[in-house]
Amino acid sequence: MDKDNKWRKRGEAFRMEGIAFAIPMVLVVFPVVGVLLGRFLGRLWDLPWLMFVGLVLGLVAGVRECIRLVRVMNRSQRK
Repeated sequence: MDKDNKWRKRGEAFRMEGIAFAIPMVLVVFPVVGVLLGRFLGRLWDLPWLMFVGLVLGLVAGVRECIRLVRVMNRSQRK
């Protein structure tokens, strides 16, 4: 039983590390995808300001996802 608990703690530590490494990636990937999508749609519809809208939406989505990930980490630590 003690061995099972050891592996469970180790697995939880790896999960927390994975979430911690995902946060910077989310903060980079979401805005980049927003800019690329906004740039594509801006060229398609001849509206260049859509790139900036995509950037802002990507930043907002990235921050919201980071907040969600931090909450998941906090819940996991409390258990």
